[in-house]
Amino acid sequence: MRECMRKLLVFFLSALLLVACGQRKGSKADVVAVRSFPRVEVPAMIQDNAGRQQYVSSHFWDSFLAMDGVSDSLLINGVKKEEVEQNLSTYVALMHLLPVDEAQKHISDFFRKMDETQSRQGKTLLYLQMTELVAKYLYDPNSPYRSEDLYLPFVEGMVASGNTQQDKLTAYRFELEKCRINPYGSVAPDFKFKDIKGRTGSLHGVKGEYTMLFFSNPGCETCLEIIETIQARPYIGGLIAGGKLAIVNIYIDYEVDTWKSYAPKYPSDWINAYDFEHRIYDEEIYFVRAIPSLYLLDKDKRIIFKDVPVERALAYLEETLKTQ
Repeated sequence: MRECMRKLLVFFLSALLLVACGQRKGSKADVVAVRSFPRVEVPAMIQDNAGRQQYVSSHFWDSFLAMDGVSDSLLINGVKKEEVEQNLSTYVALMHLLPVDEAQKHISDFFRKMDETQSRQGKTLLYLQMTELVAKYLYDPNSPYRSEDLYLPFVEGMVASGNTQQDKLTAYRFELEKCRINPYGSVAPDFKFKDIKGRTGSLHGVKGEYTMLFFSNPGCETCLEIIETIQARPYIGGLIAGGKLAIVNIYIDYEVDTWKSYAPKYPSDWINAYDFEHRIYDEEIYFVRAIPSLYLLDKDKRIIFKDVPVERALAYLEETLKTQ
């Protein structure tokens, strides 16, 4: 595990183990209704960070789901909603430190336990509240924690579960179908593009140890913010010049004249082009839920991240290239 990831892991494990356990002080009614999110009790025999990480990841939700608490407009299973959400954000951050396939197994197990709690105890509101929170963190395009790959096992569970409300199934089936497009580790679909000078190229023809595939629109303020964030890293120009990184900035819509008038504003050392065959939009070889959207690919054009927040992609590059 890289040094940065190791430090983050120690931080999260320490934070989790220091969470107060017990009931909130107050009136008798408060003591009965409101509880703290239960901490993860790691057995003393597990001393190494890897073992503690594995244990916390596997048992993060066990005590919370075992509680017999109230769920209403303010509480989820007896714990304040904001406290549950804070712990969910910690859990998701912890999942992002793991290899994707390992994190997927933990999230699948998390859903199974929650689903069994609903079936055994009839906690319909808890199930509804938790599924909505997980979707907010892992699937909302504005979430800094978003990851279709981590949301995939959860939405698979929701589609298969008899506890999911019938009126939500259509939306969940749609999300499941889209999350299965271009998953982690798969080869990114190839497509052709043309740049401002009319030169034709293709994604798989782009050389580089890593490729950032950036779907953007002319004049998009959020796109500009991402461009500025990338350009602010002083090493980016050197990586591009040295052939280690290529940034492919692609326009996928139909107002090509608008794009051509705007294209000169893009960084000159990027590949700035448009999908002249409209395969991305018409054939949906990529599901671009919102613009902007950023992918990170390896040298074989396998997907490391899809629709990833720019800071996470840059952090991965920094840590990976630092070790080379």
